[in-house]
Order: sequence, then C-alpha cells, then structure tokens
Amino acid sequence: RDVLAPSTLERVRKLSDGLSKVPSVDRVMSPFTLTQITGSPDGMMSVAPAVAATPTTEAERAELRRRLSQNPLVFGNVVARDFRAASVIGLLSTDANDQETIARVRAVIDAAPGPETILLGGMPDVRQHVSSDIRSDIRRFAPVGLLVMLAFLFVTLRQARGVFIPFIVQVLSIVVSMG
Repeated sequence: RDVLAPSTLERVRKLSDGLSKVPSVDRVMSPFTLTQITGSPDGMMSVAPAVAATPTTEAERAELRRRLSQNPLVFGNVVARDFRAASVIGLLSTDANDQETIARVRAVIDAAPGPETILLGGMPDVRQHVSSDIRSDIRRFAPVGLLVMLAFLFVTLRQARGVFIPFIVQVLSIVVSMG
C-alpha cells in the first residue's frame, strides 16, 4: 500500500489532527506537521509544510514523492523509505496518564476508519500491556507456586506443623514484599 494514495494521506491527516487535540499530547510529528526547508539561488530560505495538500493526480503524487525523498526530516522518520508506511508521533506531556491517553488515542483511531493497518506503540502502551501481563501471570502462576511450595515442604518435613508454619511465613513474606 502506498502512503501517498489520497485516501491514505487523508487518514494520516485525520489521525494527526485528532492526536493534536488529545490534552496530554504536547506536540505531533507527522508528514503534515513537519516542514520542508528549501533554499533559493538568491540565498533566501523558505519553510513550508512537508505535505501541504493531498495530491489528486499521479503527477502531483510523483512530485510529492520526490520532495519527501529529499527531505531528511520526513523521509525515513515519519514516512518509510519505501513509502509503504507512515507514522504519526505524539510527544506527551510529563503529567500524561497512561490509561487516559491510550483511551483517547484509540478514540482518535476509531474516528478515522480505513483499510490501512494501524499499530499503536510507545511507553504508555507498553506500560499498560506490561501491567496487565503481570496481573495475568500472577493469577496463573501464583497458585501453582504455592502448591509447589506446599509439596516441597511436605516431602522434606512430613509433619503438618512443619509444613504450615514455614508455608505461612513464606506467604506472609511474599505479601509484605509485594506491598
């Protein structure tokens, strides 16, 4: 899929605009927010958006492809070198709440439907996944661990008092250390 296809570029624009409205996002970097800096023969510098408008003809698309491939701010950063992927990067404020931010970003994605695959990443997403994975692993492996401890204590000590007193001490130690 070519990211310079009009429908794909419009979706990237919607995602970029929507992400800029998320309260915890300070700045958005996308093909629509980064700039194209060019110099003229008379020594003047001009700064314009990297993608000012969605190309409607094949010639406009080829010209945009050429301009983007010469722009080191965009090419290889927010537009893949093979033009098959684009990214919209939101730089978060320091007081951003992970769950709230992820929920709002997912709402932005849902508001811009399309056939392209969207992958969500970044530290808030990673922290949210790690947190849920840890809870899932604890639910799954804690009972097995407790049974292994009980079995080991029973095999080595062979008395109810010798099994349950060390077991209770171990369980209380785990609870206190988990805090």
